Amino acid sequence: MWWILLITIASVQSQDFCHLLNYTSSCKYACRCKGSCDSNGNCIGSSCSDGWFGSGCQYSDVVINATILPQSLETLRSNSSRQDCGQRVGPLFVLLTWKVPLPFTWLRIKLLNKTTYRNITLSLNNALCQKTKIFSVDDTTLDIACDANVSMTTLKLEGDVVGSICTLFVSGGRNFALFQQTSQSSSYYSDGFNAKFAVDGRIIPSCLLGGCSHTHRWDSNPTWTVYFDQRVQINKFVLYNRIDDKQERLKGFLLEMLDSSNLTIYSYQNNSEPTRLVYTVLNLKAGAGAAVRISQKNIIGSDSVPFVTLNEFEAFGECLPGFWGLNCRNVCESACSSSCHAEHGKCNTLCIGYTDPPQCSIECKATQWGPNCLNHCSVSCYNSSCDKLTGLCLSGCLGYQDFPYCTTKCNKAYSGVNCTNSCPSNCLNATCDYITGKCSDCTPGYTGDYCNNPCFATCFGSNHKGTCSIQCSQCICDLTVLHSRI
Repeated sequence: MWWILLITIASVQSQDFCHLLNYTSSCKYACRCKGSCDSNGNCIGSSCSDGWFGSGCQYSDVVINATILPQSLETLRSNSSRQDCGQRVGPLFVLLTWKVPLPFTWLRIKLLNKTTYRNITLSLNNALCQKTKIFSVDDTTLDIACDANVSMTTLKLEGDVVGSICTLFVSGGRNFALFQQTSQSSSYYSDGFNAKFAVDGRIIPSCLLGGCSHTHRWDSNPTWTVYFDQRVQINKFVLYNRIDDKQERLKGFLLEMLDSSNLTIYSYQNNSEPTRLVYTVLNLKAGAGAAVRISQKNIIGSDSVPFVTLNEFEAFGECLPGFWGLNCRNVCESACSSSCHAEHGKCNTLCIGYTDPPQCSIECKATQWGPNCLNHCSVSCYNSSCDKLTGLCLSGCLGYQDFPYCTTKCNKAYSGVNCTNSCPSNCLNATCDYITGKCSDCTPGYTGDYCNNPCFATCFGSNHKGTCSIQCSQCICDLTVLHSRI
């Protein structure tokens, strides 16, 4: 009988249901290991499952769903069967693209060995991150964060450090909804449709016999709510619809994030788009969320009331600024009281384009750039000024022609800013210094740095030895070749 199964499901859940579903002994975290894990999710004798990384393997790694260019860098994935770190040649960049937008918070790179680097830049959607912070996790692990509040479809990492990367992770956040307290306005017949089934970490093929959250058919104003045990920043919500039947009931749902006073600080109203098995909602204005509520007003088909049925619900995000750790209860140290890393609590040691880690508030001087402004702009930049993030010249090239890179010298007949000046007409063979425009030699009869001063007529001498009078000054004459030099 179906009701016997429902009673069994409810009974199993009351008996630490999470223990049967490969969760930690504390029933707070999913075990994301290829083998077994301890009470905090840390792997015992194995590594994180594909698509997960970080403390207790609780951070989603979105690299697993990305396209990577150049293709030779496919080996950067954590699940790659081979690695070639430290052996690469060619362009020092890696480009990741996704088919659907994702929020960005931070990424992690694991290096072959302890290394130093002159430049590293991060771009999201082809726009440079304006305040990139780098955290040193250990000698061979760096975390890179960016203040950009965007949903990304492309991520590009450039610089000499790329040649040493062994593994790349991009954080998709943590699922804060898992096994949190839940409630719903009603339950469909028995505890087999309890609100808690929507945060048990399972996506089941059929909800007909229970195992999903499901409101009652007499409930005309159905709601489902999950309560976080700590206020957190949620930037992505994922709703998994039932698979077996009645998927259209979820269409048109209202999602609200609530603060600790139960006030709505963010809301999303689903429109009449085609019914989906999975709904993903991005929240780029992530506030301090204490709970998420889902409600429904739409009545579908022959139903007499609306329903809220959830196969599973996930809420991905990070700790609030100032806090860190799996429980988000650790307080950042005073040096970076509002900006420490959400996973390990460390302050950033490097600022790209700024001089003062961890604050990153004092910009580089016009002649400096890069990590903590330790790099000096190239002498090939006009006025020695360059972009504080990339080191590319800002005002033009001096003696070079490929602005803003300024790496290709002027042709011999040109000089100056962006090679726009022709060498002086009296330079021998139309050749001059590519920076100053000064002539190397003058055509016969001229003198001076730019060969713009004619020699006196008497300076051509009176014999074949080219003897000149004192008034010839710098003119050195030779009747044989009729050649004047500076």
